Amino acid sequence: MDIKFNSSENFTGEALTDRLSIFDDVFTANGGSSYTSPLANTLKGIRILGPGVQMTPIADNVIGLFFVTRPVLNLEDDNVVKSPRFAPFYKAQTDSLPAYVRGLLDYRSANLYPHPDLDNKLAWIAPLTNLCKASNGFPDLDLEVRKSNPGIRNEVHQAPVGILDENGPLTINTTFYNPKPGIIPYIFQTWESYIPEVRLGDNDMEPSLEALAGNYWDFDCRIYHFIMNKNLRNIESMYMTVQSIPV
Repeated sequence: MDIKFNSSENFTGEALTDRLSIFDDVFTANGGSSYTSPLANTLKGIRILGPGVQMTPIADNVIGLFFVTRPVLNLEDDNVVKSPRFAPFYKAQTDSLPAYVRGLLDYRSANLYPHPDLDNKLAWIAPLTNLCKASNGFPDLDLEVRKSNPGIRNEVHQAPVGILDENGPLTINTTFYNPKPGIIPYIFQTWESYIPEVRLGDNDMEPSLEALAGNYWDFDCRIYHFIMNKNLRNIESMYMTVQSIPV
């Protein structure tokens, strides 16, 4: 039997034919869900129809679909190595949670370190859609109308002077289910930590080159909310934000 010691190679388990069952035992022993359970599918894609698994039912306050676009953070190795906050992302192992979150928020890193549960062609943050419990904050449609002062016969004239678009600031309040291993807080912690890093530059972290060239923030996103009827077949109304950041 040949035994190899002092190897610097990282063993990731690809040679084990039963590695999925081994990962299942490890995850369930620590109180988490199974590696191959339906709950893990919430990381892979968008659930459009069906009640989902017991721990992640459809949103209970508004019938509809909630989508958040993926930002384009600069989480490449030469950038994350500058800040201690992002040390777990440096050359993260492919099957790890940091690798998934890193690829989710930076599609370029997902190409270099592909995660098996991440669809890099998907424009949306799948866990936020699948684990959304409640979402509100979009205003009702309201067209401003001004009225004149009463005339000699108390006649009043009115005219529409506003627009249906809401161009002011909005606060979208969203509640999520948070099954173990707590991926939702990890996503937002990474996202919100990145913003002051590139805005203040205390650790010399830089935004993505395409954001600098295009003169836009690489950490913002758009939120889409489709209000559906009860059978989830027809769209009754839809809302969209233009420039949103997590706070």
